[in-house]
Amino acid sequence: IFQDRHTFFDVENAKKALEYGMRHAGKTKTQSKVIDIIPPIKSGSINSVVRATIADGTKVIIRMHPNGLKNGYFWAEKAIANAALKAEVPTYQTYFIDDSKSQVPFDYMIISCLTGNNINKTSAFVANAVDKLIVDTGRLLALTHSVKTAGYGFFNNQVAKNKAILEGIHPKWSDHIYASFDANLSYLENSKTITPAQRKEVETIFEERKSLIYCDSPRLIHNDMADWNALTDGKKITGFIDWDESFSGDPICDFAQYAVFY
Repeated sequence: IFQDRHTFFDVENAKKALEYGMRHAGKTKTQSKVIDIIPPIKSGSINSVVRATIADGTKVIIRMHPNGLKNGYFWAEKAIANAALKAEVPTYQTYFIDDSKSQVPFDYMIISCLTGNNINKTSAFVANAVDKLIVDTGRLLALTHSVKTAGYGFFNNQVAKNKAILEGIHPKWSDHIYASFDANLSYLENSKTITPAQRKEVETIFEERKSLIYCDSPRLIHNDMADWNALTDGKKITGFIDWDESFSGDPICDFAQYAVFY
């Protein structure tokens, strides 16, 4: 259903959701009228992401879940972004979240539109500029990791909605690490991506090094710091986006996943 999510896009319902949401965010009916809207951005794996401009000139992003599916993380994402902003990490402001389906047949959130372009969309970088952007990314990740969290793993969306706090769903760090360990290995083995012997080797490595799965001071982890989730003006990072993979845990995870992309 996520692969087909863009087939659910209905421009009239998107406008309706935007205008309804921005009125609830404090804009007048006249100010909230959508004057420009583009088709879904061809990136991301869960939501349909659409950029729009309303009558008072405000540029916004609406992120829409596929029809009929329950919002799993919008409230957590709002709490995450707010915590990041408080830690001086440039990111979006959340204008409105609606998971009632009272106005449109999908759950959605409306956020501010940040300046800059995705790093992977920006060409003609000289080597020195890339080095500076990597250093700036590290600086902002350090600020992200200054945010202390409770529990481990992905955040409890309902707790984020009701209390605006970041609380992981697991009591132990190892619970998060092993939550889908067997299922993922089974998938890789059954799809013949790895052999049974390789699966056994992975299991052995984890068992022999289980003492390394230790974290007594959980922090906010972005967990998807790819070049399409960092915005830049060519000189510095202007914003982090897409906190929908974020969780509570060991900052080493952000360095590990950064290496996947670079």
